[in-house]
Amino acid sequence: MRLRGSEGVSMLRQRTVTRVGRLGVAIAVILSIGGTAALQIVGLGTPSGAASTGVTPTIWVVNQESSALLSFPLSASGNAAPGVTISANANSLDDPFGTEAFDASGDMWIANLDADTLVEYTPSQLAATGDPTPAVTISANGSSLGAPGSVAFDGSGDLWALNEEGTLVEYTPNQLASSGDPAPAVTISGTERPYGFAFDGSGDLWVADMDTSTVVEYTPSQLAATGDPTPAVTISANASSIDDPSGVAFDSSGDLWVTSTNNDTLVEFNPSQLASSGDPAPAVTISSTGSSLDGPYSLAFDATGDLWVPNYGSDSLVEYAPSQLSATGDPTPVKTIIGGATAMNGPGGVVIEQAPTVTSVVPNSGPAAGGTNVTIHGTGFNYGSTVDFGSTAATSVTYESPWELTAVSPAGSGVADVTVSTFAGTSATSSADQFTYASSGYTLVGPDGGTFALGTAPFLGSLPADGVHVKNIVGIAPASSGNGYWLVGSDGGIFAFGSASYEGSLPGDGVHVKNIVGIAPG
Repeated sequence: MRLRGSEGVSMLRQRTVTRVGRLGVAIAVILSIGGTAALQIVGLGTPSGAASTGVTPTIWVVNQESSALLSFPLSASGNAAPGVTISANANSLDDPFGTEAFDASGDMWIANLDADTLVEYTPSQLAATGDPTPAVTISANGSSLGAPGSVAFDGSGDLWALNEEGTLVEYTPNQLASSGDPAPAVTISGTERPYGFAFDGSGDLWVADMDTSTVVEYTPSQLAATGDPTPAVTISANASSIDDPSGVAFDSSGDLWVTSTNNDTLVEFNPSQLASSGDPAPAVTISSTGSSLDGPYSLAFDATGDLWVPNYGSDSLVEYAPSQLSATGDPTPVKTIIGGATAMNGPGGVVIEQAPTVTSVVPNSGPAAGGTNVTIHGTGFNYGSTVDFGSTAATSVTYESPWELTAVSPAGSGVADVTVSTFAGTSATSSADQFTYASSGYTLVGPDGGTFALGTAPFLGSLPADGVHVKNIVGIAPASSGNGYWLVGSDGGIFAFGSASYEGSLPGDGVHVKNIVGIAPG
């Protein structure tokens, strides 16, 4: 039992309370308890959410022709200059082309086609224009790297690279810790000219093969050991639906998008079309209007579902909104970055740096003792993402895909915002991320407004502890969130604590009575 009433001030290190007294007006209350100050505007309710914290949403583009790495804020358009330009230092960048990848610490990995190397830049090296020497360089061991293109991290933090010469290779985190020429942990043979790849939510790897105009799938078991397994699924060209496919990416619905480079289109296949081999007609085909698509080689989705595509032929970067991707057509991009100031010269791969978002948690409630397996949906997740329920870390976190995590809830009480943090920041809070802990306790109140929390009921404040002296409190009611409560006096004066919002009082409305005997939430 936790007993905290008028005598409980010294036991509390921090408390935030909303309080509205007999006059029914909003008050700004500043409390200093145990050296910690708390401020909240009273009577106006609580904010619906907090803004995400992290880096400015940024898209990074590699230039093949000028061997450079460029960054642009997602808000950029037109003839915008890059925010950061990373130039070649000796052979640090030598014909980079495929899609880059961030690791869990925010280090960026890039493949060099001509140098047969994989290079790593740290966040501090990416912070400003320059020609830094890569923190790590992975060289070819025999023929382990042969014209490497795109790179991607799997759910275990292993880095996969594809070689234009026809193999996929895997390096473990230990092999990536320092420069060298380690033998790949796994080498997968069988493709002819792979250019782009992406993992789906089940850990299957989908690879675009330009020479065969196919997109093939390898399961986790096929990727576990060196070999030349027959792909589990092969998606072939339907007429000219896939013509020199180069880039692949999954959206938050699990649909696979492919850049069809030779005919300047983007095509979408839904999960049912990817379940078995065949030549299905794409669910959606986005064609080019003028030069909006001109040699597209890769693509990436941002946190709002917008699709970004670099055009090698027109030295441009275009953005499509989700509504433009819902049906076949040739929509004009909502934004195009193009012009001499952009310094784009043969743009190939793109990767987006943006704080994650949380769109739902399932289930959204569980016992106060914790232990609930919760599936978190959203965007911008990566291997190494952390999850908090309120201010308490999840017991465990498993990365499933860029849009799904599973986490085990810690012990808690009331309503907690489930937030996800990555190297790029922490998700904003909203009603969609809330997890409610079942309470096995209750709160008692005395006539002086002293509150007593028993079991798992949260203590959120009391009138004596806040210096309010009354003797006519007659009732208490819980807020629907489970993380707040209202007290009522016999004259109809209302006092709101925690997430309970102030909705008015009888004294505040000029009604004078002394016979109120209870309160119930609306």
